Amino acid sequence: MKIHGNTIHFKSDGYWYAKEKSGKKPNTVRLLDPLQRSQVEQWFSTNDPAYIRIVNKDYEWESFKCILTDVSCVGQIAGYFVYVFSWYQREVKYEEG
Repeated sequence: MKIHGNTIHFKSDGYWYAKEKSGKKPNTVRLLDPLQRSQVEQWFSTNDPAYIRIVNKDYEWESFKCILTDVSCVGQIAGYFVYVFSWYQREVKYEEG
């Protein structure tokens, strides 16, 4: 996870990347430690609109960027917080940020 300006960046394996980019799965589930949780909560509450960029972990030159519609903590496991990041499927032009 990286946060740059109004965009949060994640990497997904090729299988999941294809589903996420196609719109079959317009969300990603991530485990966040307490510091990351705090960063995400603060970031999402102060960025409107907020964007998500997903990078294909297998081919890092492939990515897409969409408008985030929801960030939800859905539980905890082994000291990590389970977060679901959901987005509006229409892709936006990628610009650094």
